[in-house]
Amino acid sequence: MLARAAVELIAALADSDMTGARALLSQIRDEGLSISLDGMDIVIESDREPAPELLARVRAAKAEIVFLLLAVPDLAEWLGAYTERAAIAEFDGQQSHHDAEAMALRYCYARWLAERCNS
Repeated sequence: MLARAAVELIAALADSDMTGARALLSQIRDEGLSISLDGMDIVIESDREPAPELLARVRAAKAEIVFLLLAVPDLAEWLGAYTERAAIAEFDGQQSHHDAEAMALRYCYARWLAERCNS
């Protein structure tokens, strides 16, 4: 269930209009601030304290910003790999639907990490 929820969230974010989040990232960088992720926490670094209004906008758009910072290059490819792995585990591996989805999510995450570390 958790695996399916994660995939549905990613798909929803990919289909959503991220114009506001992209504009916010551009504003942050234009103001000379550095934005990155520490796990799933957003880190903004600067030689000065960011404006409270800017921080409030970042908090409000956290899911979209995290999604953009993770930079999944081809969501359709990842969803296809996830679906294929889950089906193989469930039907060929005779795992429960829940376990097959969890295994597929772990596989895709490990593959994504490996690709990200090698780039």
